[in-house]
Amino acid sequence: MKSPRDQAMAFIATYEHPDADAYEKHIVRIARTWLSIMRSKHSVQAIVNRLVLELYDPGHKEYGCGWDDLRKKFTRWSVAEGWLDPEKVPK
Repeated sequence: MKSPRDQAMAFIATYEHPDADAYEKHIVRIARTWLSIMRSKHSVQAIVNRLVLELYDPGHKEYGCGWDDLRKKFTRWSVAEGWLDPEKVPK
């Protein structure tokens, strides 16, 4: 299995391109934020909480499989790192 850093980098490599649409730009922005969280030595709980809410926002249901994959991998990482209580993962 790829490391969380490699997973985030893969999203950027896949979705960042000159003619990216709003969905793809959104994925890249969240993947870049995820990378910055992994590098941070400071508390980032508020950032993790905001990204979880954004990833589970029902307004993004029209987004495709890349969004679903990012949500799944970021959530798994957040739980594994202790940033997110598994009981509080949005449905």
